[in-house]
Amino acid sequence: MSRQKVTPMTMDQGFELIDAAVTKLKRILEGKPEPAFGSHEYIENYTIVYNMCTQKPPDDLSQQLYDKYGGIFEDYDKHTVSNDRLLIRGFLINSFLILFVCG
Repeated sequence: MSRQKVTPMTMDQGFELIDAAVTKLKRILEGKPEPAFGSHEYIENYTIVYNMCTQKPPDDLSQQLYDKYGGIFEDYDKHTVSNDRLLIRGFLINSFLILFVCG
């Protein structure tokens, strides 16, 4: 069995791919017309994040992912969520972070 050497994904490569999913999620949360995530999109994004988080050091990007996207959702939460919907939005945002960012 031959093994191909896999080139680690860089932060820029990964962030470019994940940013599209984050933008889509924000649009969905804001109630804008946006189709739901299909299973293919979900699996693709999950795999990207998982691979970025499980690369061998020094290419492990888990902390950078958490720092970047954790901050994005905290800012979103502070600026767009009213107090009465905070619990629901917080649950959705945390679910995204757990599923996509923390793998």
